[in-house]
Amino acid sequence: MLVGLLISISSEASASDPSGRLHRSHVPWPPLSAGADTVFALDSALIDINDIRAITLPWASFSNLYYPASESNLPFYRKNFYCYGYGGINLIFGTIRSRDTVTSGNKFFPGSNLFADGPIRKLSNDRRRRDFDRSARHDLEINTNWIERDRFPNIDEATGETLAPLGIEVHQTIYGWRKSFLKRVLIVDNWAVNASPDTWEAASVGILASPTVINDFIERSRDEDEIEPTSGTICGFIPTVPGVVTGTSDTINLAWAADNDGEAFWTNGRFGPRNPTSAIGLRILSAPVGAKINFNWWSWFPDTGPRLKASRAREPLFDAFPFSDRALSARMTNGEIDYDQVYSALDMSAEGWASIGTPAEARDLADGNFPDVLLTVGPLDQPIRPGDSIRFTFCIVMGDDFHVDPNHTANTFSYNNPAPYINGLNFTNLISAAQWAGWFFDNPGVDTDGDGYAGEFYLVDCNGRDCDSVYYSGDGVPDFKGPLPPPPPDDITFETFPTKIIARWTGKATEFARDRHMRRPDFEGYKVYLAEDDTAKGWSLVGSWDKPDYVRYSFHAIKETWIRNSQPHTIEEWRQILSDTEFNPFNYAMPSFSTSYRDIATDTVRTAAGTIVDIVTHDRWSYFGPEAANHLNNYEDGQRTIRNPVQQVGTIDTLVDGRIQQYGIYEYEIDDLSQSKEYWITVSAFDYGDYRNFVEPEESVPGDNALPFLAVNSADVVVDSNLKVNVHPNPYKGEFYDSQGNIATYHSQGFEYSPSGKFDERDRRIWFTNLPDTAVIEIYSLDGDLIRLIRHPDTFLTKYQSVVGWDLISRNTQAVVSGIYIWKVTSRLGAQVGKLVIIK
Repeated sequence: MLVGLLISISSEASASDPSGRLHRSHVPWPPLSAGADTVFALDSALIDINDIRAITLPWASFSNLYYPASESNLPFYRKNFYCYGYGGINLIFGTIRSRDTVTSGNKFFPGSNLFADGPIRKLSNDRRRRDFDRSARHDLEINTNWIERDRFPNIDEATGETLAPLGIEVHQTIYGWRKSFLKRVLIVDNWAVNASPDTWEAASVGILASPTVINDFIERSRDEDEIEPTSGTICGFIPTVPGVVTGTSDTINLAWAADNDGEAFWTNGRFGPRNPTSAIGLRILSAPVGAKINFNWWSWFPDTGPRLKASRAREPLFDAFPFSDRALSARMTNGEIDYDQVYSALDMSAEGWASIGTPAEARDLADGNFPDVLLTVGPLDQPIRPGDSIRFTFCIVMGDDFHVDPNHTANTFSYNNPAPYINGLNFTNLISAAQWAGWFFDNPGVDTDGDGYAGEFYLVDCNGRDCDSVYYSGDGVPDFKGPLPPPPPDDITFETFPTKIIARWTGKATEFARDRHMRRPDFEGYKVYLAEDDTAKGWSLVGSWDKPDYVRYSFHAIKETWIRNSQPHTIEEWRQILSDTEFNPFNYAMPSFSTSYRDIATDTVRTAAGTIVDIVTHDRWSYFGPEAANHLNNYEDGQRTIRNPVQQVGTIDTLVDGRIQQYGIYEYEIDDLSQSKEYWITVSAFDYGDYRNFVEPEESVPGDNALPFLAVNSADVVVDSNLKVNVHPNPYKGEFYDSQGNIATYHSQGFEYSPSGKFDERDRRIWFTNLPDTAVIEIYSLDGDLIRLIRHPDTFLTKYQSVVGWDLISRNTQAVVSGIYIWKVTSRLGAQVGKLVIIK
């Protein structure tokens, strides 16, 4: 049956079961927390995140004939894309049930029989949002349970027969994120449950979309009584694209739609922010195993579309729009991949396609029309028994700059040879969004469920003994994880001295680690952070070091702006790339024609599938800027040369992919630290991202390799130098005046840490430093009574190998009073005695 949802999905909690079965106890959703938004069943839940805005409704079969574009209920791209039409993006099901009767529901007015069962739950894991909810795992989630009700009759339009409801429940979640590489992605995750007493045979599931692409601002500005909205929408299908490793490919099965020319004629032959220059895509991310992909499209006016001759022979009643349930189900399982719409005017009979109406109708389709797009999987090879469920996940993606040149359509489009036109469109951003949706949903090469299967892969770079595995698919179990930064150093060591620390690490575990999505190392640099006692209060950045590299920005003549067009390279690498031994990026550091670097660019023009169709050259003006801060051992800050507290003090040779390469040895030194405060140090690693795929630089989480220390002599130094014990603060004062003349305590000054956050007597500390790794500390009253004995190291009082603290508690577990006390430290260095004063 046709499920008339704008966008639908299912519970991530349910998604953890790869078998495809959903227990009924998973329904409904858990109770809402106080912050989540609740939208009642007959209201709409608005997705408004990043660059995509969409609405989900209990049913969706509204037409622009009744709803103006400004009130349309379909998803649209906020920047420069608007999509509306008959039914929008609908989830659709079909099956054979009881004596071969095919039921797939209503295809259009007045709507489907699927209604929200209870409130729609809109929630976010972002504490800054009004709809924050503790149970949310993503930036935005909309959870809904849909059930079938007999509100509208399900009538077969071909026979007039009233069909019994299919008996379906859909549990769904819409996901949105603010990450740069996912800003143009919505993932729609569905679990469809057979809630009927019948078994579904030869079932199919998919998406029926009606993408009418217009310039919303222009259309709303016109008098709708005098002229109707115009559309030049085209659609097509991309099965595979080049993989991230040369010679490999990724299967994306991406259905796409866009305006045919960006409607530059409405804006004086130029593209502006309101022109529909972007494209929309639909990709199936997860479906039952064994089902084949089917892509079909057709038009209403004229009523025609691509059909194989064999399909038309089987279904002769309707030429294009599948009005009957039997025709729609046949279309959902026909195994066809229709050719792109722009090829409609060509004679495709040699490839087995039937004619597509009259020549005039074919040309009307080729240069843009009102297409319907059907992207499905089926028939499924396993029956769906009562109570069973199937998972069906798809994504809606948007791609900027599909149209770049306002004159491209006029200059290249031809009914008889549309290849130059279609090859000149920019599919790059649309494909990137679709790839990231797939990689993020199910990470290639990651065995999520631990069964030993991590996905399908290619073998590349074989050297006669072994090969490198390049994964192009995941294990079928969702991950919802994006690109990872380089791992932080795992070999941090340090030396401490009074008021100073020197930390050391190497890049062995970091600098050649491959990004799990880009399949290449992308290390850029390190950041050093310090925290005092309680790391929950946050880390302070105290130093950084990053590779001395630069990126190129070139002038884009059509867009009339400077655009980044390179990954970072060192000066020596740029000299090799440019064949210019004298090249210095400092000479070309401004976006100016008078100071830019001029050379000849060679651009390889490829189809969306990666086939090379042309190689063109043109003049190029460029300037060069640093990637990150370029903080080396010494760097320039205005007119000064700054010595970086983080120093690369050496390199070590290693073998990587058969080549000798080097990773660094680093030191970080900081002075003027308090001897009475405990500090934590951590070193993170960050990369340079991927500008082509909207991936911002990623940094490992500060604190993953954190180590505590005190700025005192280490135990080894104490022994080697036979140092004397030091006691501080001495005298210990319960209250004192700070540098501003205010009353303060050691706790308020950060010298005494309270794990509970509320200070009590046991949080007081007097520190004994310059200890070897073992010692015994005895504290006496002036009368010679033993007040406390501490064996160093002590589980609760030792914070560092050469330091132990006294909490001012006696051996009878009572707080000591003000007075003078005698201390004695006994160790392998002998015995030392001294006095300390306590003033409470």
